[in-house]
Amino acid sequence: MKKLFYQLSVLLVGVLFVSCGTHKTIAYSKSEPVCIASELDGSYTLRVEGRGRNAADAYEETGKQALYAVLFTDVSWPNGPRKKIDSVFLLKQRAYEQNKAYFDNFFRDGGDYTQYISMKEKRDLSSIYTRTNAQTVCTTTVCVFKSQLEQRLISDGILK
Repeated sequence: MKKLFYQLSVLLVGVLFVSCGTHKTIAYSKSEPVCIASELDGSYTLRVEGRGRNAADAYEETGKQALYAVLFTDVSWPNGPRKKIDSVFLLKQRAYEQNKAYFDNFFRDGGDYTQYISMKEKRDLSSIYTRTNAQTVCTTTVCVFKSQLEQRLISDGILK
C-alpha cells in the first residue's frame, strides 16, 4: 500500500513539474485594419493582417480583408478612434447578406476584388510574415481604390 502511495505521489509530482515548466507559446491576436492614408484620388491605404495556410494565401487574404473593411466595417486611424472612412460608401452588413452570391463571387480567390486593390508597396518591411504551427500571418500595406469600387457597385446595382 505504501509502495502504491509512493508511486502515485512521484507520478503526481512529475506531472506537476512537467506541466509547470516554461512553454514557448506565441499568441497572435487578429488585428483590425488601420487606415494610414487617404489620398486625393479617393483611395485609402490600409495596414491589414491576413491569415492563410501558406504565405501566398495569407498575402491574398490581406487584399480581401482591406476591401471588406472599407465596405462593411469601421476602420480606425492610427492613434485615433474607430470611425467610418466614408459614411456614404459604407455598406450595411445586411447588404452582404442580401447580395451574398454577388460578394462570394467578388471575393473568391483571384476574383474581381483584385481590380480594386494594389499591394505594390516595396519599402523595407512593408510585408511581415509570421508562421505559427497552423498558419501563416501576413501584415502588409494595401491600397483600396474607393472611387473605382464605388462605380462598380453602383453599376452592379449594389449601391444606389
